Amino acid sequence: MKLLFVGSIYDNNNEKALINSSKVGLPIASNVLQWNIIDGFIENDQSIDLLGVTPIGSFPQRSKRIFIKGRHLTYKGCKYIEVGFINVSLLKSKIWEIKIKQEISAWTANNKCDDLFIIFYDLNRTFLNVIKWLKANDHCAKSCLIVPDLSGNLRNDMGYSRFKYFLLNVLSGDLLNDAQNADCYVFLTEQMNQIVNRNAAPYIVVDGVVSDKMTQPTECLCDPKEKVILYAGNLSVQYNIDKLLLAFESLPEYKDLRLWFCGKGNAVSMIIEAEKSDPRICYLGQISKSELRELEKKVSFFINPRTNNGEYTKYSFPSKNLEYLLAGRPVIAYKLDGMSDDYDGIFMYVEDESIDALKETLRLAAEMSCDEIIERGNKGKVFVVGHNGSKMQMQKILNMFQTMMRA
Repeated sequence: MKLLFVGSIYDNNNEKALINSSKVGLPIASNVLQWNIIDGFIENDQSIDLLGVTPIGSFPQRSKRIFIKGRHLTYKGCKYIEVGFINVSLLKSKIWEIKIKQEISAWTANNKCDDLFIIFYDLNRTFLNVIKWLKANDHCAKSCLIVPDLSGNLRNDMGYSRFKYFLLNVLSGDLLNDAQNADCYVFLTEQMNQIVNRNAAPYIVVDGVVSDKMTQPTECLCDPKEKVILYAGNLSVQYNIDKLLLAFESLPEYKDLRLWFCGKGNAVSMIIEAEKSDPRICYLGQISKSELRELEKKVSFFINPRTNNGEYTKYSFPSKNLEYLLAGRPVIAYKLDGMSDDYDGIFMYVEDESIDALKETLRLAAEMSCDEIIERGNKGKVFVVGHNGSKMQMQKILNMFQTMMRA
């Protein structure tokens, strides 16, 4: 069996340059998850090649770069092709599609005698077009679609105008129709299968993947007189950044508590304004994954204020929560409908969606001793490596492929 992974990924060595050229930020969490998936296959001694398109916003509104140069690289002994393109809306998608089809044709021609699987990451219009082309042209390779999130009203798309929301839902239905061309699926929640997999194709649920080789600091490096809560990711009002600020600011008596933010989004101006009136709040901009690793050493808690509000929560599992656990720190979060009971007692769940409930959880964090932080952080780290480790999770997908080969 040979695999080809097709995803919206970028070379981690190029992350800082991409951040500097982007006007809206990078999907860092998505990139981390995809590389964890790739590493999991490699750890299972599985032959895999990589084909990536750089997930950067279009020039000139969302990026400073108009040309993205293609490159041929290697990653842990695997062939890795970065597709080059002109970074202009619509045009770049067409270039992606043409070049991906060319690379797949060459890849299948070079591996005629093998059982071939091509893994596509995300409900990406370009990737769905390629999957449809694969099926129509009777290629020998089978397609596997990894679905980390849905779209339209099945995703957290609150805050858009009525017209844009209507358009997103129309496009979502179109995406789901074309997703039926895949030969098998990988979902992050069981509920996704009911929406996407209308033809009852083989599927597996893999609720997140973390590196089981990473060594994160497990000691509590926070000053007992200063506890830092960090949120790193999409700084959007739709992810309740405003509610988090309100809850935090209502606890002025905890002068040793800090709230730090990393990332980009429409709530940045709100954070900067809050920073002016409350010196405990700090905005650090968007930072690279390596910089975040260093910052984690100063952090006492991670937080994800995304609430269990809306239909989309059945089809969502925030992968950043697992990366937070892997850092060996307690994680304050909400239990989403798509998250299994396995995580009960692992996350510090906020009781309900009220400001008072969030405020009470922040109070508990402020009063937790460093020893308690260490104990809870280590518990979460041990759990997530054993429950979501990359080698084990990818073995589940390989088992599905092997079953399909025998059918």
